[in-house]
Amino acid sequence: VDPPSKRWIGGILVGFPYQAYGCQLSMMARVIIALQKQSNALLESPTGSGKTLSLLCASLAWQEDELKNREAAPVAKVEIPEDTIVIESSDEEKIDPQQAKVRVCWSDDDDFQALPVHQFTKQKENKRKNAEESPVSKRAKKEHLEASTPPKKSTPKKGSFPDVPSTPPPPPKKKREYPVRIFYTTRTHSQISKAVKELQKTEYRPIMSILGSRKHYCVHPKISKLTNKDSECVQLLESNPTCAYSKNVDKLVNYSELYPGGSYETWDIEDLVALGKRNTACPFFSARKLSRRAHLVFCPYQYLLDPGIRKSSKISLENSVVIFDEAHNIEDVCRDVASLDTTIESLNTALKDLEKLEDKIPKTLYPLVSSLQILVAWLNRTQTTISGSSNTHQWSGEFVLGILEEVPLNSTNWSTEDKKVEKAWATISADGIEVPGSCQMLLKKLWYILSLMFEDNMKYANDFRVVIEKVTWGGKAGDYSVGIWCFNPAASFSFVSKSARSVIVTSGTLYPFDSFKSELGVNFQNVLEAAHVINLERQLFAAVISHDKDKNQYQITRANNDSYTFQDSLGNTILELCTHIPNGVLCFFPSYILMEKVISRWNNTGLSTKLRRVKNVFLETRSNDQAFQHQLDMYTLQSQTSKGAILFAVCRGKISEGLDFGDATARAVLIVGIPFPNLVDKKVSCKMEYNNQRKKTNNTILSGDEWYNLQAFRAVNQAIGRCIRHKDDYGAVILIDSRYSSKDKTLKLSKWVRTRVKTYPDFTKSVQDLQTFFKIK
Repeated sequence: VDPPSKRWIGGILVGFPYQAYGCQLSMMARVIIALQKQSNALLESPTGSGKTLSLLCASLAWQEDELKNREAAPVAKVEIPEDTIVIESSDEEKIDPQQAKVRVCWSDDDDFQALPVHQFTKQKENKRKNAEESPVSKRAKKEHLEASTPPKKSTPKKGSFPDVPSTPPPPPKKKREYPVRIFYTTRTHSQISKAVKELQKTEYRPIMSILGSRKHYCVHPKISKLTNKDSECVQLLESNPTCAYSKNVDKLVNYSELYPGGSYETWDIEDLVALGKRNTACPFFSARKLSRRAHLVFCPYQYLLDPGIRKSSKISLENSVVIFDEAHNIEDVCRDVASLDTTIESLNTALKDLEKLEDKIPKTLYPLVSSLQILVAWLNRTQTTISGSSNTHQWSGEFVLGILEEVPLNSTNWSTEDKKVEKAWATISADGIEVPGSCQMLLKKLWYILSLMFEDNMKYANDFRVVIEKVTWGGKAGDYSVGIWCFNPAASFSFVSKSARSVIVTSGTLYPFDSFKSELGVNFQNVLEAAHVINLERQLFAAVISHDKDKNQYQITRANNDSYTFQDSLGNTILELCTHIPNGVLCFFPSYILMEKVISRWNNTGLSTKLRRVKNVFLETRSNDQAFQHQLDMYTLQSQTSKGAILFAVCRGKISEGLDFGDATARAVLIVGIPFPNLVDKKVSCKMEYNNQRKKTNNTILSGDEWYNLQAFRAVNQAIGRCIRHKDDYGAVILIDSRYSSKDKTLKLSKWVRTRVKTYPDFTKSVQDLQTFFKIK
């Protein structure tokens, strides 16, 4: 009989550090099915339900099984893609990837059989404190030495490198296909750190790497203190190729303690930074090089979606599994990656910068330079036809491509011209030609957008719009804004979906699912909306407050937001609710404008003073990270007190995106109104028009109104997910707007909320039930 932490799922023995809940088993089963069938999955599991742990255990168990199956199969002579699977020693000799399978497969007689989580955590701390006294086992060391530089016979001190051998290892006799790599991506580096902590709880110890920016990795004594670390680093390496930090990259990459069995076998960014500082080695380039031999790579998902970052990091997704975690806004990211917002003045400046370098830049950059010249000339002519501060003109992407035929640039010769431009940038870098950074960024983004327009015989050309608007500042005529906007996320997401073996999109709040299927252009054969781990009847109070205590209906729309009657009523409702909610309360508004307008009214009427007697009051700021973090820290501290605190925030703001407000920090989440996207935003109105046009020829596409509604409720579900973060947590979700009571709106809420939500036309009754809920806790 398998122990509690082992379970057969889809023919794969999965190690799980705890007794798995039903929702965790469902998640793991869907992941394994998708990977076995090389299909895609769209998986929602509420925050606090062990989603990350389930994803890691299922995918790594499948990977381990895949490795074992390949080892048992006859050796296949397969050419190895250089950038993705070659293991590099310190002298750049290529090593057989089969020799580098360091500790991925765990067998019954293994000296390093995975420990229960509580034993592993304790042993890991001891190993980090006593690396000299607790070296890795001989067997693990022996296997590792085949893939990296062997240390001397004496165990190296913690944080120091073994000597590099003078004799390189023998060349490989046979080549094997590289094992499937897993890219685990999420929105931020802080979320990656959480995922690494979850990995530490498991029995799996794959070769790993974490891709990150110089902002997080740079340890150079001078550059690390500068604002523009990227350009300064590039300039330093061009002027000083023998930089000591760059020179020691191979030693850090081959440091045995970073591999399975070592004291840093599951490391975080801070660990690599600490090693880099102690040993004068660059963690940034080390992490990149480690990623080429890793079985598991963590990175923000822009690293796979943004072509510039993807190319500079030398990322190949061939035969890889890609997991997008916290991917509720993946559509927005894909559209932004394929869009450009600039001004005519900026484009003219870029053109002047190139003209100054005319004698230096290679002729192979001509297609890009000519494209910019023709585009700028057209824009300069067009701007004279625009009048009025809010007047805009727009054209399709296909129309703009027609203008560029003068280059000549078209779908027939694009591939050839693209190679010329790529070669030109390589020459510019190699020759140290100084093209201003802002100019380079603009030109590369413009060329990437053109590449998407020309792709697959101009398949995506009409998914773009070029919008020019005359803008004003302080009543004076200003510059002309230029937007080249992509309205089809599939244009940029297609690289991932075409290259990867399987794509798994997951989050605590993906529902409603329709837009993902429609917008990303991917067939998600496996879809899951998992249940919550909590007892919903006992641990969740979910209510729609449709009327105030005077029986006035709440319908929080732009038409009545300026009404003092509404603003005063809302303040009294929130005050009454806070009186009966212990500890911390999060209150989300649809926009900063409404939040600031309402709070200003409360300050004038004295209602803010009454609220401060009940709760300590905090506001989400629009200012810099330091001020934001200070507010957040103060709120967290005050929410633990008997008086508690309330934090006013905005849907789609920083507070609603990915922050953890467990236990006392969020005993209730209040949602004021429905956060529909701003129709005044030209991008929103253009997107709705675009979807309506596409739906005429493709009924599977969401209409503009359908897309508009789904965006609002995904923001609602994301804000709701800030509370109830684990199986023993509890809290209230209160929706203040009568529109939530309609069936079509209720059905757009996450499953764990919509099955329990109750509408209260009588405000007094809602307060009574709220009191009862918290009294029995």
